[in-house]
Amino acid sequence: MRTLFFEHSLFKKLIAKLIASRVPYKVNISKLSAEMGMSHPTMMSYMNMMQDTNIFRPIKKYSEKISVKPEKLLFHNTNILHAFAEDFGIEVNIGTLREIFFAVWVISGIKT
Repeated sequence: MRTLFFEHSLFKKLIAKLIASRVPYKVNISKLSAEMGMSHPTMMSYMNMMQDTNIFRPIKKYSEKISVKPEKLLFHNTNILHAFAEDFGIEVNIGTLREIFFAVWVISGIKT
């Protein structure tokens, strides 16, 4: 049985990996779950939890079919990215910041 500490450290490891990727993370759930040492369903649960808590925003490609798999994972906003990057001592990529800002702007429908 996994302890709360173990789950917490996996969660932090996942966030650090996504920040360290230096660009908006292109998602391959099978590969990511293998790298993290967890099952595919567990990884999907983590992804859903991070989406529900507004840490990440999954970006899905446009399709006529309903897609469960996100194309990319972006942090929900630039402040969250900066907060986690500072915790892990990782420099934030300016292109990633721009993409997150643009996604937030388009999705929220901000008028200029």
